[in-house]
Amino acid sequence: MNLKELYQEIILEHGKNPRNLGKTDNFNKDAKGNNPLCGDNVHIYLKLNDQRKVEDISFEGSGCAISMASASIMTDLMKGKSDNEAKEIIEDFLGMIKENPELKSNILKEDDKTKLMCLSGVKQYPMRVKCATLSWHTLVSAMENDGKEISTEKWYFMEIKDKIIEEIKKIYDPELPVNIYDLGLIYDVQVNQKKAKIKMTLTTPNCPVAESLPKEVKEGAMQVEEIEDVDLELVWDPPWTKDMMSDAAKLELNL
Repeated sequence: MNLKELYQEIILEHGKNPRNLGKTDNFNKDAKGNNPLCGDNVHIYLKLNDQRKVEDISFEGSGCAISMASASIMTDLMKGKSDNEAKEIIEDFLGMIKENPELKSNILKEDDKTKLMCLSGVKQYPMRVKCATLSWHTLVSAMENDGKEISTEKWYFMEIKDKIIEEIKKIYDPELPVNIYDLGLIYDVQVNQKKAKIKMTLTTPNCPVAESLPKEVKEGAMQVEEIEDVDLELVWDPPWTKDMMSDAAKLELNL
């Protein structure tokens, strides 16, 4: 059986017969999450003991088979783990779903790793990644006990923002060996639907690239496939200073 067939089998099995479904007795941490793009909803119930180990964990919710299967697998794997071990597994899983080819953590048994690796099949369907990761992000919120409801819509826009920043980091000051983001010229990047709003400055109002650099930034942001429009604002308040540079930029320039 290849990975694709195993993926389908595990998703169907856990989707139809989810483990740990229901409300845990005497839970001491919980959080809700929703995925408005798909209609998934999940409520994670967590019981940590005095040694901060997961004594019990369960979930309630509704949604697609991928969302329910992922929550089912996750709750099974987390039982008996310390909060630090749980966080390592979560970070490893989210990294695999987004970009890493395989799991790096040595905490899980091989059979458990295989179950998680099967979920990596959602990479082929970008809109389904949010379904697979909803319960995992919600568990993080429960462990941090911040009481905030998690929404995948927020993550979606944060991911697009990160893509824009990566494009901006490809743009360098013509006189310095540092990209303009680390140089501190980008004050703010916001994403709303398919539009980006960028606020930036220049080292001085008389900068020789005062016309070309903002244009490059706008063109860079437009390279992100999810973006259809960019509103760029060039501001002078607060004025740029060397203190706005990142530590990496200061190191590069021996400051």
